[in-house]
Amino acid sequence: MIVVVTPNFLLAALTLREASDMTTRVTVALATIAIALFALLVPTSPAHAVGPDPATDLMTITRLESTTMAEFQHARVAAEPAWLDWTNDGCSTPSPIGLGDTGRSFNFRAACQRHDFGYRNLKSYDHRFGAHQWNAANRLRVDTMLLADMRADCGPRSILQRYNCRAWADVYYRAVRIAGGP
Repeated sequence: MIVVVTPNFLLAALTLREASDMTTRVTVALATIAIALFALLVPTSPAHAVGPDPATDLMTITRLESTTMAEFQHARVAAEPAWLDWTNDGCSTPSPIGLGDTGRSFNFRAACQRHDFGYRNLKSYDHRFGAHQWNAANRLRVDTMLLADMRADCGPRSILQRYNCRAWADVYYRAVRIAGGP
């Protein structure tokens, strides 16, 4: 647990010395104690959470990239573990193309959310630990999972929609392989 000494705490401590009457001194002392207790009892913000050691961090990223979509979505909605980057922009495509997450025969939103998770967290891992996990092999693994997730969305659709859905999945997959990077 981290104890934060706030400007209010310091101001209260300084004011205690300068207080002239006993009532003011007692009030300031009680306020100082209340602020200190509050600082001890309030947990730190998850936005400042730091991940575990590099091996555990990488194992967590890899597990969430390959778990079931339902388990991944549960973790994403809860933003747990908090030290990971859960932001996403869905199936982003350049403005003139603008395909987006969904179409008449497909809904790739969840697949793209997991894909963004993989890209962002492997890049973040490299930045935090000076590692080289954002590489061609791991990028291929994340992109291949995107294709599998998109095809899983196609599975329960009608035959005609399934055919169109798989064709769109292949288009999206080729696009990330061409433009996704390193």
